[in-house]
Amino acid sequence: MSNSYSAESADYDKEIFVIKLIVCDIGKMGIDDAKESFFHAEIISKEADKNDRKILADLQLKVLSLYRQAYNEYTNKNFTPNEVFSQVHSLLLAQDANVLKSGVEYINFLHKKGLLHQLANKLCTTVVWSDQTNLKDIAMRMQ
Repeated sequence: MSNSYSAESADYDKEIFVIKLIVCDIGKMGIDDAKESFFHAEIISKEADKNDRKILADLQLKVLSLYRQAYNEYTNKNFTPNEVFSQVHSLLLAQDANVLKSGVEYINFLHKKGLLHQLANKLCTTVVWSDQTNLKDIAMRMQ
Protein backbone atom coordinates (compact mmCIF):
# COMPACT_ATOMS: atom_id res chain seq x y z
CA MET A 1 0.00 0.00 0.00
CA SER A 2 1.26 3.44 -0.90
CA ASN A 3 1.52 6.16 1.75
CA SER A 4 -0.39 8.64 -0.38
CA TYR A 5 -4.05 8.53 -1.27
CA SER A 6 -5.27 8.92 -4.84
CA ALA A 7 -8.92 9.85 -5.37
CA GLU A 8 -8.73 8.30 -8.84
CA SER A 9 -7.93 4.88 -7.39
CA ALA A 10 -10.72 2.31 -7.26
CA ASP A 11 -9.04 0.47 -4.38
CA TYR A 12 -11.89 1.02 -1.93
CA ASP A 13 -14.89 0.77 -4.26
CA LYS A 14 -15.87 -2.71 -3.02
CA GLU A 15 -15.24 -1.98 0.65
CA ILE A 16 -18.30 -2.32 2.87
CA PHE A 17 -18.07 1.25 4.20
CA VAL A 18 -18.14 2.60 0.62
CA ILE A 19 -21.06 0.42 -0.39
CA LYS A 20 -22.97 1.62 2.69
CA LEU A 21 -22.36 5.19 1.56
CA ILE A 22 -23.47 4.43 -1.99
CA VAL A 23 -26.72 2.69 -0.99
CA CYS A 24 -27.55 5.68 1.21
CA ASP A 25 -26.97 8.12 -1.65
CA ILE A 26 -24.11 9.94 0.03
CA GLY A 27 -22.65 12.40 -2.45
CA LYS A 28 -19.42 11.75 -4.38
CA MET A 29 -17.43 14.31 -2.38
CA GLY A 30 -18.54 12.69 0.88
CA ILE A 31 -17.57 9.26 -0.43
CA ASP A 32 -14.17 10.54 -1.60
CA ASP A 33 -13.59 12.16 1.79
CA ALA A 34 -14.56 8.93 3.59
CA LYS A 35 -12.18 6.91 1.41
CA GLU A 36 -9.30 9.27 2.10
CA SER A 37 -10.01 9.31 5.83
CA PHE A 38 -10.21 5.52 5.87
CA PHE A 39 -6.90 5.30 4.01
CA HIS A 40 -5.13 7.49 6.58
CA ALA A 41 -6.68 5.64 9.52
CA GLU A 42 -5.54 2.34 8.04
CA ILE A 43 -1.97 3.60 7.77
CA ILE A 44 -1.75 4.84 11.35
CA SER A 45 -3.51 1.71 12.63
CA LYS A 46 -0.98 -0.53 10.93
CA GLU A 47 2.07 1.52 11.87
CA ALA A 48 1.08 2.29 15.48
CA ASP A 49 3.08 0.80 18.32
CA LYS A 50 1.37 -0.96 21.24
CA ASN A 51 0.87 2.26 23.20
CA ASP A 52 -0.56 4.16 20.25
CA ARG A 53 -2.89 1.24 19.42
CA LYS A 54 -4.46 1.67 22.86
CA ILE A 55 -4.89 5.38 22.18
CA LEU A 56 -6.44 4.64 18.78
CA ALA A 57 -8.82 2.08 20.30
CA ASP A 58 -9.90 4.63 22.92
CA LEU A 59 -10.37 7.30 20.24
CA GLN A 60 -12.40 4.91 18.12
CA LEU A 61 -14.78 4.29 21.05
CA LYS A 62 -15.20 8.04 21.50
CA VAL A 63 -15.78 8.53 17.77
CA LEU A 64 -18.40 5.75 17.86
CA SER A 65 -20.13 7.33 20.84
CA LEU A 66 -20.30 10.73 19.11
CA TYR A 67 -21.57 9.03 15.94
CA ARG A 68 -24.34 7.25 17.87
CA GLN A 69 -25.47 10.46 19.57
CA ALA A 70 -25.54 12.40 16.32
CA TYR A 71 -27.13 9.55 14.36
CA ASN A 72 -29.91 9.22 16.92
CA GLU A 73 -30.55 12.96 17.00
CA TYR A 74 -30.56 13.53 13.26
CA THR A 75 -32.47 10.42 12.20
CA ASN A 76 -35.17 11.34 14.74
CA LYS A 77 -35.36 14.74 13.05
CA ASN A 78 -35.90 12.92 9.72
CA PHE A 79 -32.66 14.16 8.20
CA THR A 80 -31.65 12.48 4.96
CA PRO A 81 -28.71 10.04 5.11
CA ASN A 82 -26.54 12.66 3.39
CA GLU A 83 -27.47 15.21 6.07
CA VAL A 84 -26.77 12.67 8.84
CA PHE A 85 -23.37 11.96 7.28
CA SER A 86 -22.57 15.67 7.10
CA GLN A 87 -23.72 16.38 10.65
CA VAL A 88 -21.75 13.46 12.10
CA HIS A 89 -18.59 14.67 10.40
CA SER A 90 -19.24 18.25 11.53
CA LEU A 91 -19.58 17.00 15.10
CA LEU A 92 -16.31 15.07 14.85
CA LEU A 93 -14.58 18.22 13.62
CA ALA A 94 -16.14 20.30 16.38
CA GLN A 95 -14.93 17.80 19.01
CA ASP A 96 -11.47 17.26 17.51
CA ALA A 97 -9.64 19.33 20.12
CA ASN A 98 -12.03 18.52 22.98
CA VAL A 99 -13.53 15.07 23.48
CA LEU A 100 -11.36 13.59 20.73
CA LYS A 101 -8.08 15.09 21.88
CA SER A 102 -5.56 12.26 21.84
CA GLY A 103 -2.26 13.62 23.09
CA VAL A 104 -0.53 12.06 20.09
CA GLU A 105 0.47 14.86 17.75
CA TYR A 106 0.42 12.86 14.51
CA ILE A 107 -3.23 11.81 14.96
CA ASN A 108 -5.36 14.46 13.30
CA PHE A 109 -8.99 15.01 12.36
CA LEU A 110 -8.60 13.03 9.13
CA HIS A 111 -7.50 9.97 11.08
CA LYS A 112 -10.37 10.35 13.54
CA LYS A 113 -12.96 10.40 10.75
CA GLY A 114 -11.22 7.36 9.29
CA LEU A 115 -11.63 5.50 12.59
CA LEU A 116 -15.39 5.83 12.10
CA HIS A 117 -15.19 4.47 8.55
CA GLN A 118 -13.08 1.56 9.78
CA LEU A 119 -15.98 0.67 12.08
CA ALA A 120 -18.39 1.04 9.15
CA ASN A 121 -16.31 -1.43 7.15
CA LYS A 122 -18.12 -4.40 8.67
CA LEU A 123 -21.27 -6.11 7.43
CA CYS A 124 -23.34 -4.96 10.39
CA THR A 125 -25.38 -1.93 11.37
CA THR A 126 -22.94 -0.50 13.95
CA VAL A 127 -22.19 2.40 11.58
CA VAL A 128 -24.74 3.17 8.88
CA TRP A 129 -26.27 6.36 7.52
CA SER A 130 -29.92 5.29 7.40
CA ASP A 131 -32.24 3.05 9.38
CA GLN A 132 -33.21 1.60 6.01
CA THR A 133 -29.74 0.12 5.45
CA ASN A 134 -30.23 -3.41 4.15
CA LEU A 135 -27.24 -5.66 4.80
CA LYS A 136 -28.39 -8.14 2.14
CA ASP A 137 -28.21 -5.39 -0.50
CA ILE A 138 -24.73 -4.48 0.67
CA ALA A 139 -23.58 -8.11 0.56
CA MET A 140 -24.96 -8.45 -2.99
CA ARG A 141 -23.02 -5.38 -4.16
CA MET A 142 -19.81 -6.77 -2.71
CA GLN A 143 -19.82 -9.69 -5.14
